[in-house]
Amino acid sequence: HAAIDDLRVIDGFKLMQKATSVKQVLDILDNYEMLSWETIPTQFLKDVKVWKTLFSNGQLRGQALIRNITRLARYGAFKDMMFAAQYAAALTDEKMIEQTRLHPINFLNAIVVYTEGQMKRTKTDWGYDSEQRVKDWETESVIVDALNEGFHRAFKSVESAGKRTMLAIDVSGSMSSKANGLDLSCAQVSAAMAMTIARTEPAHIIRGFTSDSYGYRNSGLTDLGISARTDLATAMRNVQRHNWGGTDCSLPMRWALENKVEVDTFVVITDNDTWAGNVHPFQALKQYRKVTGINARMAVLGVQATELTIADPSDSGMMDFVGFDSNAPRVLADFSAGRI
Repeated sequence: HAAIDDLRVIDGFKLMQKATSVKQVLDILDNYEMLSWETIPTQFLKDVKVWKTLFSNGQLRGQALIRNITRLARYGAFKDMMFAAQYAAALTDEKMIEQTRLHPINFLNAIVVYTEGQMKRTKTDWGYDSEQRVKDWETESVIVDALNEGFHRAFKSVESAGKRTMLAIDVSGSMSSKANGLDLSCAQVSAAMAMTIARTEPAHIIRGFTSDSYGYRNSGLTDLGISARTDLATAMRNVQRHNWGGTDCSLPMRWALENKVEVDTFVVITDNDTWAGNVHPFQALKQYRKVTGINARMAVLGVQATELTIADPSDSGMMDFVGFDSNAPRVLADFSAGRI
């Protein structure tokens, strides 16, 4: 049966490339319901009927369901209240969320873009690049509510690493800038990651780098007041503090040693070029392992593309992340659990 289905996909794709009208596209989709939206020539993807057919064929699931919301909104698809209700039900389908491994950040990104607009880069009168949100569609509350519900339900689909995790977050003012790979600010990404770790890792500590993290005392890290019950808006406010602190990646290990805190995985989230201070993070991690006997790991998430070079390439227990797309949280969990 699989071989026959594969041949049907090829036949349907060939026919779709020869389509000259929306009617032909719809007829092909009726006969070849397994065809995805990517197989359809671009000129026909502006027709609402095409998208509704794709949806009824079950071809809008997971990332495709989330990423095409603004496109459908732009074409007025959600003015059809029955279709909007069906789409909202799909967005909150826990079985679909689990099967497609959607992450809360997928929903968070969609909420921000759908309600506030897409980031567009423009040239200012002075020749500088400027980014601002542009929105050319109307927001429907039924979709917003579904995205918020999906955000909370997606936490259930996040696979826990099951490790004692310490998350240290850069909370400087520059965290309001955009994160690479998403239409979210670095602060929003950090808050979402903090919420994910709080809700999915039973053993966790969350701290923020403070303005005096250039020193060596415990005051370099502060409790951000984020727990499993914290709402997203509060978490984002707590992350986006304007103290312009440095990000010394060795500090979490030194703090854990001084406070006798047992940690399996150290995670640092920052938007800038991390600096090592007088103690290199690898040295601090090695010292922590030696003193505690714990084969601890360290991940540094640079949510903007910078010259991030913290991990020792010869140490499988250290990993650098540069940029941040919707797959990054899953890779982080796999790294923390030792699956990669």
